[in-house]
Amino acid sequence: MTKKVYSYDQDGYYNGEVIAHESPLEKDVYLMPANSTEEEPPIFHEKKLRKWTGEQWIEEEKSEKAQSAEEELATVKQIKISDLEQYFRSDEIIKISVNLNNFEHRISNNSEIRNLFLTKMVVMQNQIESGLTVESDVTFSFKNGSEVIDMNMSQIKQTLFILDQKRRSQFYNKEAHKISILSLTNKESVESYNFKTGW
Repeated sequence: MTKKVYSYDQDGYYNGEVIAHESPLEKDVYLMPANSTEEEPPIFHEKKLRKWTGEQWIEEEKSEKAQSAEEELATVKQIKISDLEQYFRSDEIIKISVNLNNFEHRISNNSEIRNLFLTKMVVMQNQIESGLTVESDVTFSFKNGSEVIDMNMSQIKQTLFILDQKRRSQFYNKEAHKISILSLTNKESVESYNFKTGW
């Protein structure tokens, strides 16, 4: 479970919305990102800054120079986050190495592949339960790029588990990078931020 919270920079100025994840140890307890609050800031006014005091949001008048710098920083952050999203959709991330006994392939970790594996697994399981075959005889072939891969029931189950675990890990890494980018307070820090680290 997740919920939306609101981040601010080291000086307390509003930075945008971020995601808080529910604690795996306590129900209805959320792990708050650094410099964030559950309290929603006031409605945005283009000539004012929203600042968190530690207890509440207040509004401050901002100069034209501050407004221009804020807009430039927001634009740079949007570009960096767009690059981040594109990177996490690239083959470098999507292609997962699956290494099992006598089975080693790089498989695209996307919803189409996961749904295909899950569907085939259900069909195979029904065949086994109906007595039409035994698990050791069940195989499944699918095209992985230019190669055709043959998998048995055990390999499909293990591959699905690996793909799902990696998908979750990648999601949390991506969200952590977003939070880090949004928390940066100057253009140079955003531009030099390397989201390919942190694995």
